[in-house]
Amino acid sequence: MLRLRALGLAMALGLAVAATGMVMTEPAHAQSAADKATARQLATKGIGLFKKGDFAGAVDKLERAQSLYDAPVHLLYLGRAYVKLNKLVDGAEAYRKLIRSRITADSPQAFRDAVVAGQAELPPIEPQIPSLRIDVKPEGIADLEITIDGKPVPAAVVGIERPANPGDRVIKISAPGYKPLERTVTLAVAQELAVPFELERDESVPVPVVGAPGPDGDTTGSPGDLEPSEPVVPGKFGVLLGVRGGAGIPGGDAIAPDGSSQELGDIFKPGGGASLYGGLRMFKYFTVVAFYERYILGPGVFFDRRAPPAGAAVTTTAFSENFGFSFLVGTPRGRIGGFGEIGITAVHRFVATSEGANQVAACDNETTYTGTAGRIGGGGTFPIWRDVLNLSPFITLTLGNFSDIEVTQRGDACLTLFSGITPEKRSLSGAEKKSHTLLLVGVGGDFTFGGDSTRPR
Repeated sequence: MLRLRALGLAMALGLAVAATGMVMTEPAHAQSAADKATARQLATKGIGLFKKGDFAGAVDKLERAQSLYDAPVHLLYLGRAYVKLNKLVDGAEAYRKLIRSRITADSPQAFRDAVVAGQAELPPIEPQIPSLRIDVKPEGIADLEITIDGKPVPAAVVGIERPANPGDRVIKISAPGYKPLERTVTLAVAQELAVPFELERDESVPVPVVGAPGPDGDTTGSPGDLEPSEPVVPGKFGVLLGVRGGAGIPGGDAIAPDGSSQELGDIFKPGGGASLYGGLRMFKYFTVVAFYERYILGPGVFFDRRAPPAGAAVTTTAFSENFGFSFLVGTPRGRIGGFGEIGITAVHRFVATSEGANQVAACDNETTYTGTAGRIGGGGTFPIWRDVLNLSPFITLTLGNFSDIEVTQRGDACLTLFSGITPEKRSLSGAEKKSHTLLLVGVGGDFTFGGDSTRPR
């Protein structure tokens, strides 16, 4: 019975291969009868080895058969054998080539069955194929050479997800002037794996110093101008310094100097100002900064409603002053991107100062609100010069409650100029601790030194 089945298989395959003269997946050169006969024998042995579980032997025979004669049956069993060997990328490509086979009305049924089988077997395989991304630092290295499992890979794949077979993959990276690196990684089915390489400059290899004067005084550079250059290797920590400027818009509620409840916008109008900040950058994406900001605000309608007595003049100025710490998360330096910010304002003050005088005396009235607040915000980053100077439009929102209010007065005219407002300092509690906000919108510029900066140092 087994002999009859084997004979039937050989006859069916022989018919399929012989019929390949009627349909080809790709244009091929004229093939001799000996080539066709050899392809038939190899395919028969390959399919037999596949059915016995010798998938490596099946691939060897079927690849030879396919090189001699292009037939859908070869590709179907090649795809199956590759998948059994866990070579999913090779198997998927064999299936795709099979599906692209040109089937005509007079094509043998064996060809039709092979294509239909390939169309059904490929979709479950594709989601299982892992991907491998190779990241190389510093960026832009010339003449970069990459091999995976000993096979050359174009440098254009750096930073790109590349399909790879599951299992152990050996990656080697080398470039002139750098020490070669080798890493072995294990890819699981359907895994997306990024493998970082940070090349170190080989100090024993001379590198030309651009612009250095040569023996004849020229600055074009020559073999006599060669000397080792300092490796440019990004660090993990750096320093950030910056300045921001923009508009400040108060919101929410507060207790007015006369004890009445008012909208904060009725006491302080929007204004403008600036802030200074600086701190520590860490691991490319994180920054901790301390900030100080001062925004000049306009006096609100609360002061406008308090008209001074006849013959007296009152001038009111106001500002907001804040000091605190923020944690920023954003894109690496030197790239167009953005950042998010969350922080705490440890010193949070709003101050309004009214200076007035009547015919005989003067008075200074100062109202100070103090408390703490939180802040959230974010913005964009746009490189201006290398990865050192960045332009950063921003928006932040400070949210808090005033815990204290203090009114101080200096001068003999205070009773007449500011009637109803008495000097005091008290803590606010309960319903008096009203919520307020300060919205800041503007643009900043910051400098980065060290850390993930890749500029020559």
